[in-house]
Amino acid sequence: MGAIAGHSGFVFDDADEPTPALSLVGREFGNYRLLQLLGEGGMGWIYLAHHLRIGRRVAIKMLRPELASDPVAVRRFFAEARAVNRIDHENIVEIHDFVHNEHGYTYLVLEFLVGRDLLTLLESDTGLPLARSVDIMSQVARALAAAHVAGVVHRDLKPENIFLTEHEDGSDYVKLLDFGIAKLMCTSASPRLTRAGTAVGTPNYIAPEQALGADVDHRADIYSFGLILYELATGRRPFACADVVETVAKQVTEVPVRPRELDGSRDIPVALDDLIMRCVAKRAADRPQSMEEVEAALRAIRAALDGDEPIAIALAPEPSLASVSFGALALPQLAPAPRRIAFGAAALLAIGLGGLSLGRAIESGQPAAHAAAAPPAEAAPPPAQVLPPLAAPHRMMGPPSSDAPPRHHRRKAAPVAPPRAVAPPAVPATATAPTGRYDIIPVY
Repeated sequence: MGAIAGHSGFVFDDADEPTPALSLVGREFGNYRLLQLLGEGGMGWIYLAHHLRIGRRVAIKMLRPELASDPVAVRRFFAEARAVNRIDHENIVEIHDFVHNEHGYTYLVLEFLVGRDLLTLLESDTGLPLARSVDIMSQVARALAAAHVAGVVHRDLKPENIFLTEHEDGSDYVKLLDFGIAKLMCTSASPRLTRAGTAVGTPNYIAPEQALGADVDHRADIYSFGLILYELATGRRPFACADVVETVAKQVTEVPVRPRELDGSRDIPVALDDLIMRCVAKRAADRPQSMEEVEAALRAIRAALDGDEPIAIALAPEPSLASVSFGALALPQLAPAPRRIAFGAAALLAIGLGGLSLGRAIESGQPAAHAAAAPPAEAAPPPAQVLPPLAAPHRMMGPPSSDAPPRHHRRKAAPVAPPRAVAPPAVPATATAPTGRYDIIPVY
């Protein structure tokens, strides 16, 4: 058979023992023949295939046979197809069909893309121009906006799931991939595939509320989007740790250093710096409230980079971590997570394979409720913002916005009552933050 070269140069050699995945190469499934194994992950395998009748190339995402007998795994697998087809957007990979046949094989048929994912680009390029980074993320913002309008939250946005093909003029054409753990909002009929208290996502890009196992909405995607934008703008991840649990803890408890305050030669625009920091706010209410708002800010930044007249965008005051209260985290030690191999073929990442499910327990408290404090006699200075140490350099580079200006409410003076002798009220015992078991499932 000889060696089979994948689109990224990854080679499977027939000198090795045939694997179950390789054994399917050459077999026919319905109207498709599998031509080449492009990659594999925790839930299944990706193949290049062609339609026997019309000759069209497609990607086949095959669920592992041992999982095909699990009804929950099958429902999650097909939920990706339903989520993608519900959105129907040009910047989201197309899924043509999904099959569960009598022989126990379960697979999706997707469009085959030629190009590479954003992670591969970041690792191979010495520096992306900011203008190109903004163009790429603007397309991601449009795709996510369409998903959110359709009631779909991606929940696993990361560079591996942003695939870059090309327009005829050579410019980047983004395809958003892997809706395998997407959540359908406002759909009571949809089965709940993730139990309460389970966090599903990738530690380097997971939102705080998602890491704590709380219910999430579209603003979790905005947080992940901000972290990717941070990486594009600065060339490093804000929370780069070898340990999975430490990474998740930082996502929950630490405010990253502002991009403009990091050492480096890049001249990051103030508007981009402000947008990034708003997107990565710990509280969902402090982030931009829609991807349309984020995309509008990116358009303004792009115009400024081109030297055009910048668009004025009103910014709400930047929140600090001191306004966020979280329960105590009891974090067990985990071994460093293995690094995912990035493949250049669209189909490989297109599709995400649901990743390697590393279940790890995080004994974590729910975010503590904000206590109502008595109004102070005079304004106190704002608490200092918590800043982490500089993250280790990763490798790479690539938006301001609340349309609502801050409101100022006039507080009525409380009537002063004459002093009188009153017995001090009993002070209840301090309630400890509830703790519970949370599973974090990193997806690589």
